[in-house]
Amino acid sequence: MKRIVLLLFTILVACSSGSTADSEPNNPPSTPSLFYPTNNLFCIDSTIEFEFTAAIDPDGDAISYEIEFSTNSSFSADVVVYTSSSRINTYTLGTGQTYFWRVRAIDSRGLYGEYSDVYTFFTQSEGQVNNLPYTPVLIQPQINSTINSANINLQWSCIDIDGDQLVYDVYLDQNNPPETLLLEDYSESSWSLTLENSTAYYWRVVAKDTNSAETIGQVWSFNTN
Repeated sequence: MKRIVLLLFTILVACSSGSTADSEPNNPPSTPSLFYPTNNLFCIDSTIEFEFTAAIDPDGDAISYEIEFSTNSSFSADVVVYTSSSRINTYTLGTGQTYFWRVRAIDSRGLYGEYSDVYTFFTQSEGQVNNLPYTPVLIQPQINSTINSANINLQWSCIDIDGDQLVYDVYLDQNNPPETLLLEDYSESSWSLTLENSTAYYWRVVAKDTNSAETIGQVWSFNTN
């Protein structure tokens, strides 16, 4: 009789433990932010590298992403959905089209986070010719260098093979990649500013021509002493 009671007690404890595990809360992942293509960008190629910031899951679950495209902002027509575990993906879309895109994260237990903001971009029709600006080239400060001052001069160069006038968006902050827009549609190729001491900074330059074609430069970094 004692053995039967002990067996029943063991089964009840095991079932109770399983129920507790199944009832553990699951919180949704955070919302990604779209990085490229930027909003209202004119893309000269229909094969585009899409980039957004990584989502974070508060429970530590693995995350994947749904990247959605549509020809209208309500995502009710011509919707295409891709799934990826990466925040940088290359897709080929139709030419001569206006597209809207957004991203949301999903955790390994199937819980979705909120959609990102919706951005729109345009793909060039066949027959139009406009070359992208070359990738911006770093002049100073040298990559990974340490500057013994908080007074910094950022300097870069860029060439457009079509001879188009270029303007620049410059991003700089303490994140990699940087997300803070320091300069927008800036027509010069240098900028001086004062930053915090003993801090690591990341920055990048986006070159844009008069046809709204743009090239995103690589992320550069430096430290202040």
